[in-house]
Amino acid sequence: MTEPDLPPALAAAPALSAAEEAAGIATYLLALEECFLAIRGRGVQWSRADRDEAEAWQRAGVPLGTALRVIQARVRAWKFRHGDLARLPMALAYYGPAVLQAAKMLGPLRLGQRQTSAMPGTPAPSPSSPAPDSAASPADPPYFAELLDPLPQLLAQTHHLALQHAYRKAFDALDEAQRPAAGWDRDPPPQGQPADPLAVLAKIRSQLRKLTVAGLSDGEAAALQAWLTPQVAALTLRLSRKAAAERTAALEEAWLAEHLALQVPTPWGWLDPRDAS
Repeated sequence: MTEPDLPPALAAAPALSAAEEAAGIATYLLALEECFLAIRGRGVQWSRADRDEAEAWQRAGVPLGTALRVIQARVRAWKFRHGDLARLPMALAYYGPAVLQAAKMLGPLRLGQRQTSAMPGTPAPSPSSPAPDSAASPADPPYFAELLDPLPQLLAQTHHLALQHAYRKAFDALDEAQRPAAGWDRDPPPQGQPADPLAVLAKIRSQLRKLTVAGLSDGEAAALQAWLTPQVAALTLRLSRKAAAERTAALEEAWLAEHLALQVPTPWGWLDPRDAS
């Protein structure tokens, strides 16, 4: 298995002796096994490919707590999509892209050093699952995989059909970005780098806005245009075409937030777009 492409600060872990490294990997694997035991109520039988996957995470400096939180988040997303009784994917290769994306979202910040911000709607890890280094306070920003958690609540909070449709599409896009390549259940699984989280969020945010605007009623669309037109006219006189388009998109988001309570995905959770700029 090739080493994951992680930020230098994550990859540059202190050198360990062979004995220390073996002990660390054993502890890492044991905690992952206990996590699945807590989730399923019974143990797992992993292949050599699973061990290789876990070793790659551990050697790349992915914190154990990060891996555990991400696995739990992906299990929640799986159950939301397929139901509580659906058979869970057990191969670690299924969870690999989401784990590595979470590590990328950490950037240069290491254990316990992530910046804090408001994080509405993101649940804490299950107390039944072991997470020795993931004791996150409610103010911690979510991992990329945890951005799926608030979507069921967002769907329940709106009765607007266009916004519900847009939120469902956002869930699908976030979920798809964290799935492994086809053949993940083969031994060994195919190689490849996961999608860039920030690029995925930007694309989903744009799609969320466009789908919601496209689904507005005639009256809502007329109201939006009446509010938007004079502001856009002023923008085109003093900004480049690209800058004007970006500002127009921000204005549309602000109108949708005001009238439909739109929230958008950001690295700090789902926020009112007027607070997420």
